[in-house]
Amino acid sequence: MHHVRPIAGATLALSVLAACEGLHAPSPEEAGARKMAQAAAKAAALTARIAPSPDAVGKTVEEEGGSRELTQTMLTPAEAAEQMRSLASEVSSAGAGEAQRREARDLATRMRRDALMLDLMELERLAQEKGVLAREIERRIAAITSIEASGDLTGPEVAKARIAGMERAKEAFDAAIAALLAMRDQAGAALQPVEAAIAERTRRAEEIDAEIGGLRAAAMTSSAADALPRMLEARQKLDEAQDLRVEASRADRDAEPMRSAVRITERAATGNEDTERFLSQRIEEASQAAEGAAARASAARERLGRLAAESAEMTKEFLKVDSERFQPVAKAVAEAIESGDLASKNPTDGAAIAMARARLAAIAVDAIDQAAMIAAAAQAAGAGAAGAATQALDAARTAEIAKAKTALITARDALAGAEAGPATAMLASIERMAGALGIDLATPAPAAPPAAEDTAPATDAAENAPAGDAADAPPADAPPADAPNEDAPPADPAPTDPSE
Repeated sequence: MHHVRPIAGATLALSVLAACEGLHAPSPEEAGARKMAQAAAKAAALTARIAPSPDAVGKTVEEEGGSRELTQTMLTPAEAAEQMRSLASEVSSAGAGEAQRREARDLATRMRRDALMLDLMELERLAQEKGVLAREIERRIAAITSIEASGDLTGPEVAKARIAGMERAKEAFDAAIAALLAMRDQAGAALQPVEAAIAERTRRAEEIDAEIGGLRAAAMTSSAADALPRMLEARQKLDEAQDLRVEASRADRDAEPMRSAVRITERAATGNEDTERFLSQRIEEASQAAEGAAARASAARERLGRLAAESAEMTKEFLKVDSERFQPVAKAVAEAIESGDLASKNPTDGAAIAMARARLAAIAVDAIDQAAMIAAAAQAAGAGAAGAATQALDAARTAEIAKAKTALITARDALAGAEAGPATAMLASIERMAGALGIDLATPAPAAPPAAEDTAPATDAAENAPAGDAADAPPADAPPADAPNEDAPPADPAPTDPSE
């Protein structure tokens, strides 16, 4: 029994000490440090949960200790940026002393810069999505133009005109044959009385020849007194017979053209069965071709309607993505860049902000080129307002290129006093971006003309389309040069080197 009391006392003392340990109040410095550490850890966790692509919705991670696996929901860059700003707001008020508050403000500034980079990443993803839509719209408009230029829609009218032409040709041929037959009949009718007159004169001359022969025979057997009158009569009849033959010969000569006309028209009007069969076959073939043309025209109209509907639907989706998702983020990024609360004394931070401004201008150039792609397709399809829209897009693109050049030169100048390591990587990023945009950094930046909105022409050109991406702009699906690094340590979740 005397052993139980010490054990009970020790147990009671341990329980009291354990209870008192939870009653210890941390100092403001400890609370601030803990708050900043928790915020940094949350920021690192957010960075690890950013979806690598728009299709990624979650990933499997091992629970601490390796006992089981958990499915972790992925975040879009916009969602991660919003949570990063919330963390920045929380941590900005942490800290007890001046040094700790300054450290908290620096951490909040880095988090806000991280949020800005995440917004830029979201903008690039949205630009990629818009680029896909713009290319699909352009492809469908080109298909519509190709269908209209193929002639399939007007094929039935052309086939009908061909049939009508062949029928007119056959009718003209039949009319020509009928005219030849009429000419033959007319020439034959005119020739008949002439032939009859020739035959009559020839017959009469032959009768007179017979009479002359009789008179000569009688004169030969008669006396001289009787023979003389018979010889004179025979002479008269001979003259009459010769006159009849001359008239018959003259009539025969005059009738020869009529005989030729009859022969020619007879020959031309007969033996044309091959030509008639050829024309009939051509008409039949044209009728069969008209049936095929009608089928092709029906299929072309159906495809044209489907392409027009798809183009209109994609144009609506393009405008919806631009107005509801792209423009708000672009406006927020522009306001964040111009707010001035992201800068610090670190030259690499200033260069990163300038590069963010250049990236925003590059994204705007990409959006303008997408609209230019749609406008060019619309102009090829015969849109009336596409020419004016193209001129406005060219002016807006020139303005954005000037902004990007100014920002890149600013970033390059800001790195003049930076350390060699980070500065070298960032200078390489500046050169790559300048090369992608076709900017010569050796020449000074021109003054950018005033523009109402950075990406407004993209929406206007899409609205003018009847229903791309820029070749020299940075690809929208490329990882941002200065996005938050997933491998950053929890104490510093916002790397300032955009090349990492």
